[in-house]
Amino acid sequence: MKKILVVLLAFAVLAAMAVPAFAAPGMTKYGDVKKVSDGDIDMSHAEMTEPAWANAAKVNINHLDDGEAFGDVYLLWSDNALYAFFDITDITPDATDNGRAADNAPWEEDSVEWFIDITNGGDHCEQFRVDRFGVPSYYPHQGAWMDDFYIGVTQISDCEPVPPGHMSWAVKVDGNKYYIKMKVTFFGTISAGDVGMNFQINNYGGTPVWPTGYEGSSWTPDVYGFVSLINELAYIPPPPVEENAPEAAGGGEEAPEPPPVQRPTAPTTGDAGVIALIAIMALAAAGLVAFRKKAVK
Repeated sequence: MKKILVVLLAFAVLAAMAVPAFAAPGMTKYGDVKKVSDGDIDMSHAEMTEPAWANAAKVNINHLDDGEAFGDVYLLWSDNALYAFFDITDITPDATDNGRAADNAPWEEDSVEWFIDITNGGDHCEQFRVDRFGVPSYYPHQGAWMDDFYIGVTQISDCEPVPPGHMSWAVKVDGNKYYIKMKVTFFGTISAGDVGMNFQINNYGGTPVWPTGYEGSSWTPDVYGFVSLINELAYIPPPPVEENAPEAAGGGEEAPEPPPVQRPTAPTTGDAGVIALIAIMALAAAGLVAFRKKAVK
């Protein structure tokens, strides 16, 4: 009995060592994010017409909502980029661009922010923002104020514009709805694994809106939720259809009918011999078992 307990204890220790390390306790997992090829996502428009979005991870954003702004974000990834599609409802949209981005305060515009902790380490993140007028901004956690702050695609403020290699985006506004598609290429090559993330809706005159259940703030990556980038494909394109199949032999005549499928027939003599041999072996084995039982008695 002692030997059995020792073996079981050793097995339990080995199993515990084999369990991979996950995110710190208390961090919320938002879901598994499936993979795409960059050609699967069209960044020329802010619509979810690409088939891959049907299998995207979805995160609800409505915590601390004052009832005026809320929405969802959908996530995908590739070897070169992280993709997000924000579907936002703003009951009190700011109808005019009042130049707050130009005044170095883009967070005061109706906008979305995507915080990414690429290592899920909890000690650093990058912030990518796009407002409903299509103005982007970028700022790193604990960056040098103004020096590391980028706004716009041209120099519209005291800050430098966002470098093209950081991100690309598309925006669509429809009444009190707006949609923002983002492609972040800032991190270079991306691999499967856990990535810390936070999402924020800025509603002019209102409070920031974060994911459901989130208890941190904008710049607390140690309590961000996280997603798992997995290698499962979000979209598998159908095989190409041959448009110019070869004509049938005989100058366009119909091809002959294929031969009928041969149905299995009764066992042949050789098959019967094999079956008989198997039966004899089974009987012999049964006899040997009976003999051993008798010998034991």
